Amino acid sequence: TVNISSYPLTIDGTFAITAGTFGTSGSNFAFTVVENVTIANNTTLTCNASTCSFGSIDIGSSGTVLNGSSGTTTITDQASTYMWKNNRGDNGYVHNNGTVTFTDNTHSLIKENKFYNLDINMGDATYEARWEDISGNALTVYGDLTITRGELEPTTATDTLTIHGLTNIAANGKFDNNADQTGQITHHGLVTNLGTYKIKDGETVKMNGGFRQLGTFTTP
Repeated sequence: TVNISSYPLTIDGTFAITAGTFGTSGSNFAFTVVENVTIANNTTLTCNASTCSFGSIDIGSSGTVLNGSSGTTTITDQASTYMWKNNRGDNGYVHNNGTVTFTDNTHSLIKENKFYNLDINMGDATYEARWEDISGNALTVYGDLTITRGELEPTTATDTLTIHGLTNIAANGKFDNNADQTGQITHHGLVTNLGTYKIKDGETVKMNGGFRQLGTFTTP
């Protein structure tokens, strides 16, 4: 077990945990890895820092855990295709009520079933963050969904997408459902659209908290 405390830590290259656990025990400093982070099978990465930043992250398929920050974790790049790849499933990532922000400068994939707060803030308004499930055909945001810049789109047309908190789409943001979407979209909180909200004609979308429409609402 390795615990880092008291000072900010920056790793300019890649970072891999191949055995044991690695953690940041402080809460007032940043932990940054410029390139890819790999958490091998049966290892654990715990990030208690108020801010964490990784180039991308790859979570192993067996006994592996990412204990996420209760603050903000920023993902800035991708390894191969994925910005975030959880190979284990629901037990592979513990969100700790934190925020995950994706800021990649290209089209990228996210493989995860659930986040607490999710912020899409890509390098350009045209870049897609495509979200695919690990298993179970259900994508869930337990807190708020914010699309600051870029597009969020479910990869699998049969996936349901449920947002329990607020949905905020900024002027350079786009909620862009899969063109063949059949899975239900449910917003339990208020949807505020200053950008673009696009759904397939005939698709089921539930907006239980209301819809504040100041941007563009389209169907293909």
